[in-house]
Amino acid sequence: METPPGMRRFGVPCPIFRSLSRGTISRRASLQGASGSYSNVACLSPRGAQAWFAQMLREPERALAFEHRLLAFFQEYVAPLTGQSLCPAAIDKALCSAGGWCGLSPRLRWPYRSVEVEAVEHLARAARAKLPELWT
Repeated sequence: METPPGMRRFGVPCPIFRSLSRGTISRRASLQGASGSYSNVACLSPRGAQAWFAQMLREPERALAFEHRLLAFFQEYVAPLTGQSLCPAAIDKALCSAGGWCGLSPRLRWPYRSVEVEAVEHLARAARAKLPELWT
């Protein structure tokens, strides 16, 4: 499957954006014409996503360093969930639950499968340990 131009990072396909973050863009990608939202980051922490965007404008190099850590986090902790035949809403809801900002349970209604509560708790601990800026 060809990666759409808006989902390319630095001019090359970026698989994490294609498989996890259809709307997530980096500052460099936005300068190259990409558009979208920070939906997966906002699921974890809407306030943190806003702070990261502001950092992109003020301190692009620090924002890019954070982006590298963020992508590594998604690759290590979220990408495995995409291989479990879960719908995108299940992953979004798991991220919201892990973020702890909205009081949502990770459960979806039948016929959809949900991310297991233990996996969401693990995701929450990992996110706070590896991406503390999202909650400061």
